[in-house]
Amino acid sequence: ALLGGGTSALTMAADLALNGATVSLFDFPEFASRVDVIRQTRRIEKYGSSSTKGVTGIAELARVTTDLKEAIEGPELIVLAVPAYAHMRFFEAMAEILSAGQTVLISPGSWGAMRLYNLLRHKGRAAGIKIAETDICTHICRAGETFLGPEKVRVILERSRIRVAAIPATDTEAVLALLQPFYPQMVGGTSVIETSLRNDNIVGHGPLMLMNAGWLEHTAGQFMTYRDGLTPSVARVIDAVR
Repeated sequence: ALLGGGTSALTMAADLALNGATVSLFDFPEFASRVDVIRQTRRIEKYGSSSTKGVTGIAELARVTTDLKEAIEGPELIVLAVPAYAHMRFFEAMAEILSAGQTVLISPGSWGAMRLYNLLRHKGRAAGIKIAETDICTHICRAGETFLGPEKVRVILERSRIRVAAIPATDTEAVLALLQPFYPQMVGGTSVIETSLRNDNIVGHGPLMLMNAGWLEHTAGQFMTYRDGLTPSVARVIDAVR
C-alpha cells in the first residue's frame, strides 16, 4: 500500500507494481483530485531519463482508494511517502488499523519512525509491527507535468544509495530483506537517529529557495530549481551552511 498522492508516492507505487507487487494507492478524500485520473484507470505511466536503470512503462495498480482501512488491511508492506508535516495525521489514522505482521516504511523518515513507534506503544498496538524509515526519497522525480499530463511520473535521478533503519534497530535486517528485491540500492543504517539526521534537504533547500525567490515568484513556480537555480554562488552558500 502506498499512502500519499504526491510525486514520491506515485513514483514508488509505479516502481513496486512494475516489479511485480500488488499495489494499492491511498490519499485522504480532500486530496482525491490528485489521484482522480489514476483512480479511473488504475494506471501510472512511469518515464525515465537516459541514465534510468529501473523498469519504466505502464504500471497497473490493484486499487486506488480514499478509504484508509481498505488500503492497509492486508498488505505486507505499507509505504508512507508524504512530507513530514503530514506524518501525524496518517499515523493517527493508521494506528487502529495496523496489525501484527505488517511493515511500515516512512520515506523519507524525518523522525517519522520514532513518532509512529511511540504512538503505537502508547496505544498498546506496537507488537508485531515493524516500523522503518529511509534517509532520503528513493528518486528525484516529478508527477503530472504539463508536457506529460496526469497519471504520468518522470524519474530525473535514481538514488544510488538509500539508508534504511528500523526501530528497534534489530528489525532492520528483516525490513531490508523485504525491500531489497525492489530497491537493491537500499542498505542498513545504524539507527533511525542516523536516517533522520542524514536528510540534509533543510540545509540544501533553504539557501536554494531563498536565493531564487525572485525567479520562483516571477515564473509562478514554473522553474526547475536545481537545473536553473543551482549556480556556483548558490552552491557555495549551501556548502558554507552545510
